[in-house]
Amino acid sequence: MTTVTMIKELPDTGVSSQCLVKKDGKYYVVSTSRLARETLVFNSDADGIVTDFAEIRGVGGRFMTRAQTIEDLAGISNSITLATIEHGRKFR
Repeated sequence: MTTVTMIKELPDTGVSSQCLVKKDGKYYVVSTSRLARETLVFNSDADGIVTDFAEIRGVGGRFMTRAQTIEDLAGISNSITLATIEHGRKFR
């Protein structure tokens, strides 16, 4: 089972809320737009700076919540298990 760890919340832009997550040693920004009502995932560095603005295809989308999108990224279909860790939350 793949684990996606939420590292931190990123500053709110006013039109979207974002968080930094880590999966398999890679970092991603999960961005939920209030205007478009969609959640997208982008490659980033360890500081949460997006390194490629091409969205990760097949993950997230319109009318999806942050939790559903992280679930997609983790590769699970129906449920999400939360566990507390040192820097935030772990999604399995």
